[in-house]
Amino acid sequence: LEKAATRMEALIMLIRLLGEESEALTCTAYQPFTDVPDWALPYAAYAYSKGYTNGVGPTTFGTAMSASAEMYTEFLLRALRYSSTAQSDISNAPERAYFAGVLTAGEVSALRASAFLRADVVYLSYYALETNVSGGKLSDTLIARGVFSDAAYRASRAMVNSARIG
Repeated sequence: LEKAATRMEALIMLIRLLGEESEALTCTAYQPFTDVPDWALPYAAYAYSKGYTNGVGPTTFGTAMSASAEMYTEFLLRALRYSSTAQSDISNAPERAYFAGVLTAGEVSALRASAFLRADVVYLSYYALETNVSGGKLSDTLIARGVFSDAAYRASRAMVNSARIG
């Protein structure tokens, strides 16, 4: 958790957070990226087809590139339908996430103050479950889809004993 996540690792975390890994693993949709290894092609194709990413260039995903707070926050915003691939300037993604209710002001400050690590991907993913999406919180949507049960969600929440950064 104390290492920087690659863009591909961050994207896979997002796909797993959303309960979409099975669909991703069988995806054969078009994707323009020439720097994606064979094992990751289905993930890249799925994310590209869903509008979660448009890469770092016309034919480059940036597979091994370190993910930044802006990159992962933009992935989240797109998946939660607060942004789209039309948004090409992601430099203010944490601030846009704050205004959308995805991040707190303290989280934006913390993301701006330190290196972005795998632990941050986990933290943002965990708290994204409380984000409002059409139909309620993301967690409610995932429970309704059978990604996990309400009991499992409540049990996992009970294991977290630290407060969210305000």
